Amino acid sequence: MLWLASIEGLKEHTWGLVGSFAAGSNWTADVAMAVDGDWAVAKNVTLANGNEFKFRADGGWDLSYGSACDVNVGEVYTTYNNGGNMKFVGEDGAYNIYFSMVDAKFYMEKYVEHSGSA
Repeated sequence: MLWLASIEGLKEHTWGLVGSFAAGSNWTADVAMAVDGDWAVAKNVTLANGNEFKFRADGGWDLSYGSACDVNVGEVYTTYNNGGNMKFVGEDGAYNIYFSMVDAKFYMEKYVEHSGSA
């Protein structure tokens, strides 16, 4: 039997992505995350190898999720309240970043721009 641990109350907040990827942010300016079902999503986020980031609720530090690990596309990571910064160790570029408001796991994928049909 597969057990999915749920963390109570994560959906009751507005989530943002904060970190060293935002030039001059000094970890104070959040990238707003949209709600998509059980996920908070930040799309087209520009990351460079070595950038660090965390998820935080309501623009404050009372509820902030991280994991003190190196991250890249193709993996699912578990985050923890007051966990350490996550360090991006991939190719510089734009990414979509997904944070589960059920179990605080996250993953990322390469952003692909979709062109309109003719």
